[in-house]
This record gives sequence, structure tokens and C-alpha cells, in this order.
Amino acid sequence: MAGNRSLFDECSPLFDSTSSKIFYLGPVVGLATLEKTFISSLCNIMTSAMGESFRIVRQANLNVETFTEIAQICLNHQMERSFELLLNQQEIPLQKMIKEQQYMQREASNYLVSLPITAIATQSLLAMSDQKNVEYNRKD
Repeated sequence: MAGNRSLFDECSPLFDSTSSKIFYLGPVVGLATLEKTFISSLCNIMTSAMGESFRIVRQANLNVETFTEIAQICLNHQMERSFELLLNQQEIPLQKMIKEQQYMQREASNYLVSLPITAIATQSLLAMSDQKNVEYNRKD
């Protein structure tokens, strides 16, 4: 929630009865909408990427239920770790991520599956890596 803090505090018992956790984001009206939009976008991108994964899993004749179970465990761990690294402005393993993305694209090509989200993610990681190299060179 965002807006008037005293009004937020006054309404907190009502909010608490409707949700497990309520966040006060600040006095500027619209911050909650902005935050929800960013989170929804992140979820939409992840859902699109999962859809691509399911396409190649099915094309490769892998067990979808087993894939789903393993992916849920791995994704929970990976997301926690990624949020921790990004929150603390620590290095993320770009080169490892790029290598995995490129391998995924090769496999997709072998199975004749188009993975546009994966391709975009790979390009984004490469751009981040290039930017990081530029930053390192500036420090020297």
C-alpha cells in the first residue's frame, strides 16, 4: 500500500484480515500499482519462459511431471539466490548463465523448437556481460 501513512496504520487491521503480509511502500500514491506492475511483468516473463521449457521437454519426450517436480525445486532455490545477489548488488554468474542459455538454444535447434524468450534472455545476458567488461576496463 502507498499513500497517507496514518490512514494506512488506521486500516491495517482490515488489511491484515485479507492478506498474510501487507507492505507500506511510501507516501507517494501509485507506488503500489507500480510495484505490482513490475512483479506482474516478472511473473509473465517467467511464465513465458516456462512455456518454452515445456515445449522442448515434450519435444524431447521427457517426462513432464518429473521435469515439473525438479524444476519447482531448482527454481525456488535459484530465485532465492538470484534475489539475494541482486539485492546485495553482488556479481551474478553471467558466464555460466550464458553458457547454459546457449546450450539450451542448441538443443532447441536440434529438436526444431523455437525459443524466442530464451534467445532474448541470452542476448540480454550477453549485453550485461559486455557492459560489465566495459565497467572493468574503465577501472583499469
